[in-house]
Amino acid sequence: MKARITFTLTIMMWVSIISTAQSVITFKPGPDIGEDANLENTYGCTPSGNSAPWEVQNAGRHYELACYDWTLNAQGCAKGTIRGLIRFSGLDSFIGQDITISNATLKLYTGPNSLYNNYGNSYPDFPEPNNGYIQRVTSYWHEDTVIWNTAPTTTMANEAHIPASPSRWNWAPSINVTEMVKDIISSGENYGFMLGLNTEEPLRQLLFASSDHPNSDLWPELTITYIETLKTPYDVSNNTDNFLVNHITPNPSQTSWNLSIISKNPISVEILIYDMMGKNLKNNTHTISGLNQITLSADDLPPGTYLLEIRSKQFSIKEKLIRR
Repeated sequence: MKARITFTLTIMMWVSIISTAQSVITFKPGPDIGEDANLENTYGCTPSGNSAPWEVQNAGRHYELACYDWTLNAQGCAKGTIRGLIRFSGLDSFIGQDITISNATLKLYTGPNSLYNNYGNSYPDFPEPNNGYIQRVTSYWHEDTVIWNTAPTTTMANEAHIPASPSRWNWAPSINVTEMVKDIISSGENYGFMLGLNTEEPLRQLLFASSDHPNSDLWPELTITYIETLKTPYDVSNNTDNFLVNHITPNPSQTSWNLSIISKNPISVEILIYDMMGKNLKNNTHTISGLNQITLSADDLPPGTYLLEIRSKQFSIKEKLIRR
């Protein structure tokens, strides 16, 4: 049996629409949808206990993300270097939308101890400052296959900076990544961020929980403040467009999406929601005329990305929906 969409429908012929609406959303993905990996390099040396040099081994799905440069004398190698990759798939929903990013903050967490590396943040216990950088990634990678030797490309444009750690444990820096998020949206491609040390020389390390960490409080989070540009006051009777999806808000959403749909003439449309494998999850049919405010419930959908289709015999309009 087909699932049912819950709708609230209001029809009017004259429209007065708010011009902008500011929203704040935080992405804090866990193991199921989080994407992060370490890029590790031992410069051709195979450390004891390893079958190959680090740079040819995948290091995705670790509990922690490291920015690291350390001696490995005890393992028979001169040193190892590690950089981190992280991607927030929720940013995909902003691409192609009529929005203005006001602020974007990346918050990373060092917990009370390490599940992967005993050193924690190196500074100030070790004298060398461990300042780091965050750069925008500009090519594709996958956490289960990426290695140092196939690392994605990055750009230094609008890079952000991670300060030196004030303590070995229990630290949560907030880094302004506004300009990089703007660049991601304007480029139309979201490949995430790379984290690294400003100076890759021993003995330096920054250590943060990844989205695979068992403590959900420590998962990385990206908070976006944005302004959605809506349409100006609108007289449907004089509109030259026959049909318009005016806006979908909020998107991403935790509970529901509000659709503003305008049609000059009465028209029958189907409203459908698919998962990203193309499976139809919800559908319903409505006659649209004038301005129609429609609420789509997200209560029975798990967090993720979905495809919304609004179609009639004359057209098909598709938009992404994000359920947090």
